[in-house]
Amino acid sequence: MGESILQSIHISNLISSIKQRSTKPRSANDIPFKIVTPAVMQCIRDVIKYTATPSWINSVPYNFGDTTTGPLKANEWCTMSTIYLPLALVSLWGEGTSHPSADIGVKLHHVLDHTLVSAVTLACLWTMSQAHATAFCNYIAIYI
Repeated sequence: MGESILQSIHISNLISSIKQRSTKPRSANDIPFKIVTPAVMQCIRDVIKYTATPSWINSVPYNFGDTTTGPLKANEWCTMSTIYLPLALVSLWGEGTSHPSADIGVKLHHVLDHTLVSAVTLACLWTMSQAHATAFCNYIAIYI
């Protein structure tokens, strides 16, 4: 009973953070740029196509992102976020990669290190604890 109350408090805090962020104007340092570009999508597709994985790993469509493939299933998202996305995004945004500006490079590195992949990894764990739930809410709030 107590855990469900804590979870609803975390969810309401997350929703409050989202609403608060959506009402704030962009700052001068908040340079809009595209994270998902055709080059990024092609890199992800190449990683899916050319990465050798054990037979027990669930497959992901090679043409990920095309409208013809439809949405990924939950187990495909788990595979995507724990295997293919880290490989693709580290090769694009990790140490030693170049970007249009240093500011964009820092932002992409931050996205890579601390947000969506971390949140999805926590969501895909076989067990959940209060610490994991809190960390998940924090990562999603940062991502949004």
